[in-house]
Amino acid sequence: MYVSNSQPYAPPMQTTTPKIDSEAPGENDKAKSVATNTTETTATTGSGTSKLAPQTSAALLADQEIGDDKQWMTRGVEGFRTPEEITYNHFMEMATDPQKASEQARLVAGSYDLVMIPADVFEAAVASGDSSKITHGYALDDPNNPTIVTKNKRMGYYSQLVEQGLPPLEILSKIYQFNIDQPQSYNDHLDVSDSHPSGYWRSTQQDQLDQLNKAIAIAKEHSG
Repeated sequence: MYVSNSQPYAPPMQTTTPKIDSEAPGENDKAKSVATNTTETTATTGSGTSKLAPQTSAALLADQEIGDDKQWMTRGVEGFRTPEEITYNHFMEMATDPQKASEQARLVAGSYDLVMIPADVFEAAVASGDSSKITHGYALDDPNNPTIVTKNKRMGYYSQLVEQGLPPLEILSKIYQFNIDQPQSYNDHLDVSDSHPSGYWRSTQQDQLDQLNKAIAIAKEHSG
């Protein structure tokens, strides 16, 4: 069971965060970079000792600040990256790296399917003593728990796909499709708090598969 402090829900994804430098570029570093850019610019015009116009200096500074922001983003500070960029990079990794695709397929196959419970719903249930909106009464290790039953079936299916020697991307796609094909009753079971539209979990799995197929198409286009 997960409790969400924000109403919109994004399905959990494994993302790889690049190593972050120990410190951000300071103002002194920016000043040095701008000075270097100024020297290089005047040299190309044949007037290395002349000063640039204020407008040119301002433009250089703006360009440098933009460049610093881009560098800072690529260092892995995800606060500067939109959710769309993070999702795109995540699925492009799957589409271009068989090892990443293999890891993701194993992760999705062996995961416990969950839909987040909004914090206000959880707090109200606790306050009222009515747990019907936060649990179906199953323990996580209860073999009759539909989540456990589905997970075990999915892992068996995953093992069959691996034994068949299918490519990791195809295995991952089939695992997402397995999730999409689960009955409505399973979707209802996962959304115990009734806080999401009917079939919400299925729609998240369809979105994952759509994003993966989009990344595969882009990777093929660039490789061809």
